[in-house]
Amino acid sequence: MGLIGGAVAVLVIGGGLLAFSLSPESPSAASFTRAIDRHFADNPAARDQLLCFNNLPYKTDPIRADEYDQRTRGWLDTLTRAGVYAAPRTETTGGFFRQTQYVYQLTDIGRAALRENRLCVAAGVQVVSVTGFDQIQKNGDRSTAIGRATLAPVKEADWLSKSPERAAILQRLSGNSMTGQFPLALVDKKWQVDTTPRSARNWPQRADGSADGPLASRPEMPAAAASSPGLLDKLSSMFRFGGHPLVGKWTDESGMVSFEFTSDSMITNSVSVPATFKTKGDDVYITPANGGGQSIIVKMRDADHAALDMGIMSVVLKRVK
Repeated sequence: MGLIGGAVAVLVIGGGLLAFSLSPESPSAASFTRAIDRHFADNPAARDQLLCFNNLPYKTDPIRADEYDQRTRGWLDTLTRAGVYAAPRTETTGGFFRQTQYVYQLTDIGRAALRENRLCVAAGVQVVSVTGFDQIQKNGDRSTAIGRATLAPVKEADWLSKSPERAAILQRLSGNSMTGQFPLALVDKKWQVDTTPRSARNWPQRADGSADGPLASRPEMPAAAASSPGLLDKLSSMFRFGGHPLVGKWTDESGMVSFEFTSDSMITNSVSVPATFKTKGDDVYITPANGGGQSIIVKMRDADHAALDMGIMSVVLKRVK
C-alpha cells in the first residue's frame, strides 16, 4: 500500500508539474520584464540605439571641428573632460584664407567605448519597472499588450561612471528618462516583444511619421552638429519678409574679401548680380543669374558666422555690423 501510495503521489505531482509547464505564462510585471530584457539581450542593434551616441562619426580619428562650430566643440570638450578624447590641438589651414580647426584624438578609453561608429555609455540595459500587464487585448486566440517600461543602463562604461558630468551626459542621451512602449504578444505560451511587421503599426512614431522600433517615443538627443535641428530653423524668425540668413555685409577673417547679399542679389567688388537663395538644413544655396545654373553653398555657423564652400577649401565669413 505504501508503494502504491508513493506511486500515486509521484503521478499527481508529475501531472501537476506537466500541466503547469504547458499552461500559458501569465501577464505580470515579472513576465513583461523578462520579455523586454530578453529583447535587448538578443538584439544588439536595439540595445545600441538606446545606449549609444551616433551624432558624430566617432570612428573617424581624429575629429576636426571648425573654430566657429560651437555646438560640436562644446560636446567634444565634454567628452574630453570625461577622458574619451585627449585635449585638442589647433591646426590652421587655407593659406591666404586662413581657417582654424580644433583636432580631437581618441584615447584608449574612448576607443574601448566604441561599437561600430557609435560612442556607448554601457554594456547593456535592463527594465526597472513596467506597466500594461493588466490591459490584455484578445484577437481570436492571440493575446497582445503594450508594455510601458522604464529602463536603466547596466555595466556603465568607465568614462561615463567617472565623469563629473555623468547626469548631463545621460540626460543628453535619453532626455529626462529612458522610457518606451513595447508591443508584446503571447507566443508559444511565453510573452515576447513583438517585432513582426503587423506590430510595427503600433510602434511609437517620430514627428515625420517613420516608425523606429521600441523607444522611438523617447526624446531625440539634443546632440552636437550632426543630429541637432537645422540652425536655419532657429534663425527663421529673424527673416520675416522673404529674406534669407545671409542678407547683409560679410567679410573674411583678414578683412580683404567682402560680400554683400540682398534678398535677390549678391554684390562682390561693387558688381551686383541677380541671384536666388534657397535654404536647406544649415546651408544656403546661392544661384547667380550668370552662373549657368551652378550654385554656391554657404554653411551657417550661427547668425554672424558662416563658411563659403570653395571645393577644396572653405572661407570663414563673419557678418559686418
